[in-house]
Amino acid sequence: MKTKEITLKLKFNRHQATALLAVFFLAWHPAFLGSETLTLTTYYPAPYGGYVSLLTTQQTLLARDSGNVGIRTGAVLPRRPLDVGGEIVATNRITMAQDMGTASRTWHLDNSAGTFRIFDQPNISTVGTERFTINSLGNANHGGNLNMSRNGAAITGTNMSISGLCYWRAMSGSGWSYCAAGENLVSTNFSTWTSEWTCIGRGLANSPTATMCAQGVKTTGVSGSMLCCRIQ
Repeated sequence: MKTKEITLKLKFNRHQATALLAVFFLAWHPAFLGSETLTLTTYYPAPYGGYVSLLTTQQTLLARDSGNVGIRTGAVLPRRPLDVGGEIVATNRITMAQDMGTASRTWHLDNSAGTFRIFDQPNISTVGTERFTINSLGNANHGGNLNMSRNGAAITGTNMSISGLCYWRAMSGSGWSYCAAGENLVSTNFSTWTSEWTCIGRGLANSPTATMCAQGVKTTGVSGSMLCCRIQ
């Protein structure tokens, strides 16, 4: 048996070859390779850099994981999570929370109809209680007890009674008694009295008129308590 060979010759000019290659690349679909990984890194705002102005219309997170935010700090790095080199304006209130939760007590500063207030809330979602106010006339009102730490003194109660500034010191009848250092004698409360001798008349020594004295005409305290206060 004889074998026949057929030879096929294709001849393309330059324009035909270009068109054929174009069709080939358009029709060719590469298979998926599981080992290929594509990593895309970008910045927000993109591209990364400095901007004269920046506007956001929804939730904005700054320094979310670390670092600090500085406003008008110039070339100085911010010292805390938020460092502002100028005046801060808050229209409603400033809230100071203990932690990131919603159950801890919070403290607040606000401007309520021209009155400066300090108040606290059991948590950030519950109405609180005024603790301190100052109105436009400069009148201050403290809603509770005002305690002063120096020497343990305190001003308490609605009638502004003072405690810790005065002490009753025991007074003996055998000699002079004194208040403690830094205290002044304000009042006395005698518990023991004695009669004094009161002499009347004038005369020379050893004369009858110089010895006309009567006992029990005047009494004076000899022992009890002294009210000593740290009041200048």
